[in-house]
Amino acid sequence: MKKSVLLISAVLLTVCFIYADLMQPVDLLTEQDDNAVRVIKENNRDYVDVPDYVFDVAPMTIMASWYDYFPGGYESIPIRIQPAPAGPHSGGGIYLAFQAIPSAGAVRRVYYAYIEDGEITSGPSLIDLAGTSAEGFPGIDIDLVTGDPFVSWHTPSPTNPAYYHCPITFDQYSLMGFPSLWNVPYGVIDNPYIVGPEEDQEFIWPSVFVGPSPNDGQRRVYVVGKNFVSNLSGFPCENSLIAYADFTQPTDLASFDPDQWTHITIPQLDAWRQLDLRPFRATIVDRGSGRIAIVGHLIQLDSEESFLPEEVLFVLENDNYAEGDWDLYTGDPTLPVDNPDDYFIGDSNQPYQDLRYTPYVNRHNTVIDDQGNYHFVSVFSLSTEEQTWYPYMTTTKHVKFHRDTEEFTITDLYPRHEDGESLYLPWSIPPEYDGDNMIINSSWPYYWYGTDEAFHENYHRMIQKDNKMVALFQESVKAKAFHDGDDQYAAWASVPETYIMISGDYGETWAEPIILNSIDTPELDGLIPAYWYISDHMEHLYDKWYRIHLMFYSQIDYGSFIQGMGSNTGGNIMYTSIDIDFSGVNVDDEHFVTVPANMLRQNYPNPFNPSTTISYNLPAAMNVSMEIYNVKGQLVRTLVDGFQPAGENIVVWNGTDNTNREVSSGVYFYKLSADNHTEMKKMLLVK
Repeated sequence: MKKSVLLISAVLLTVCFIYADLMQPVDLLTEQDDNAVRVIKENNRDYVDVPDYVFDVAPMTIMASWYDYFPGGYESIPIRIQPAPAGPHSGGGIYLAFQAIPSAGAVRRVYYAYIEDGEITSGPSLIDLAGTSAEGFPGIDIDLVTGDPFVSWHTPSPTNPAYYHCPITFDQYSLMGFPSLWNVPYGVIDNPYIVGPEEDQEFIWPSVFVGPSPNDGQRRVYVVGKNFVSNLSGFPCENSLIAYADFTQPTDLASFDPDQWTHITIPQLDAWRQLDLRPFRATIVDRGSGRIAIVGHLIQLDSEESFLPEEVLFVLENDNYAEGDWDLYTGDPTLPVDNPDDYFIGDSNQPYQDLRYTPYVNRHNTVIDDQGNYHFVSVFSLSTEEQTWYPYMTTTKHVKFHRDTEEFTITDLYPRHEDGESLYLPWSIPPEYDGDNMIINSSWPYYWYGTDEAFHENYHRMIQKDNKMVALFQESVKAKAFHDGDDQYAAWASVPETYIMISGDYGETWAEPIILNSIDTPELDGLIPAYWYISDHMEHLYDKWYRIHLMFYSQIDYGSFIQGMGSNTGGNIMYTSIDIDFSGVNVDDEHFVTVPANMLRQNYPNPFNPSTTISYNLPAAMNVSMEIYNVKGQLVRTLVDGFQPAGENIVVWNGTDNTNREVSSGVYFYKLSADNHTEMKKMLLVK
C-alpha cells in the first residue's frame, strides 16, 4: 500500500523534525463519494434517556501549552486517582502527567499536576527538574499500597542521543503525605535493541502499569514501549517491548539495577511485524491477578487483496505476570452489509458485492472487568472490496471479548439502530430517496473534520467500575458538513462535540450519549476541547451517582498545528470532573455483587500484645488481600493474599513481619483489599 504524503510548510517541517515521534500513518483505504443526501439526526431516540449529569468541577486551566496534540500518551491513561487512604496518609488526590510546550518556541517537556478537592495543590511542575532535552508521551500509574505514582516518557538518550530512551521515576508521596518529591529518573528502556532479524529497534510511547507480583508482599511495575522503527518492508508494524521489576516499596527502584529489571518482547507481535501486519492495540494489566494482555485489531499493510483473513480482532494474554507463554484469541471484525437497491457502485460501474463494517486504524485504551472480559471502543468504517470507504458512514462500536466463551461481540455505540440491538445502517429499511439520491444519516467520530487526517485525529476512551462502564469519543460531523459545503452548519465550523456514554451491564446495553460542545454546554463556552482522557476508574459518590475525572486540551484555534491543520496559537491543558447518574441504565445484577462499604471490623483486642484478631465479612467469594503497614507506609506483613469464601473471615496477627521477626511497639495499619475496594483501620501494639 502506498504511504500518505503530507504537504507542509517550512516552518511546520522544523516543528515536525524536532517532534518526529508521532505514529506513522498508513493510507489503507481511498475515500469514495456516496452520492447521497446527507442528514444529521439529532439525539432524540427514546429507548433510553440521556443520563442526568452535572459538572462537579468546571473546566479549569492546568497550564498553557503550545503543543496542540495529544497531551498524554496515545493509548495510556495520563490521569490517575490515588487510593484513599494511601498507606498512612489521606490520599485520594488526582495525579496528571502530560507533555507541554510552555511558550512558543520552547522545548516540549513532561509535567505533572496534583489535584485535591477540585484545586491544584501541587504543580504544574516539571517532573525531571535536571532535564533539558525534549520529552514526550508520558505514561503513569499509581501503586495502590503507597499511593506513589510511577511515570515514564521518552526522550533522547543521554548516552546515545541518536535514539530515544524511556526513563522511569516515582513521586514519594508516601514519605511526606503530599506530592513533589520525584526520584531522579533513569533509563529503563535503553534503545536500541535487536529483535529477531532486525537491529536498531527503538521502543518509545511508554505505558506504565502497577499490578501484583508473584513474590509475596511485592508489586510489579511494567513499562510497555512500542516500536518506532518501520519493519524490513518499510511498514510501521509496532511490536512491543516490556520492562518489568518487582518492589516492596517504590524506593526499592530508586536507582537502576540491571538485576532488578527484566526485558521481553512478545513472539506473536514480533512474528506479525515480519508479516507486515500492524496491530492497533492497547495494553492492560489486571490489578487483581497476574494477567497482562494486549487487545485490539490487526490489519495487513502490504497486500492489495481485500478483507484478508489476517484482519482480526485479537487478545494476546499472559496470566503469569508477563512470564512464559502468551495465549492468542482471535475473532472476525467484519460486519457484512447488504448493498441497498445496489445503490453503491464501484469504479467498475458495477454494484459493490462486499460492503462491510470493519475497524479502521483505531486508537484506544483497553479495560478488563471483574469477570475477566476485555473491552475497547473502536471506529468502524463502511468499506468495499475495492479498498474504498465512505467517511460519512463511519460509526463507533464497542468490542468485547467474553472470558467464558472466548468469543468477541461488537455492539453499536453511536449512531445505532432504534431498537438498540440490530446492526446500525446509515439508511432506512427500505431506503428513502430525495429524487435519485439516497438519504443517509451522517456521522464522523473524529475530532477533526478532514478525512485525510483520520489516522491522527481518532481516539476512543473507556473506563469501568464493577458492572458500570463509561465510553468517550469525539464527533465532528457538523463541522465536516460545513467544510464540505453545507452552510446550514456554519455555526459548527470549529465546534467538535464530545460524546460520553454509560452502561450498567458490562457494556451489553448503552444509554443515550451525553453530548458536550461549546454551543450547548455553558461550561465549555469559548473552548475548543480536544484529545480527552478519562481517569483510570470512576468514583462512587452515593446511590447511583458516579464521578469521572477528565483531562483535555483546549485549542485557541481549531486544528492541530503540530499536525499541519491549525495555527501556532497554542491552547491550555484542562481538567474537569463530571458526576453522572446511572439510575436510568440497565443493570446486570445477576453477575454483579455489590461490595459493602464496611467489610472490615476493628481488631480485638486493641491495644494488644502479642497477638490480635482481625475479622472481615465478604458479600461473596472473591480475591482478598490483608496487609499490615507501619506509620512510614512500609509493608510489614501480608496476612491474606488469595481467594476467600463469602461470609465472616478471621485472621490473627502475632506481631511479626514477613521474615517472622517480632516488630516493635507502635501504631500499625491493617488494610483490606477486595474487588477494587479498600478499607484500612488503625491498631496499637504495646509491649
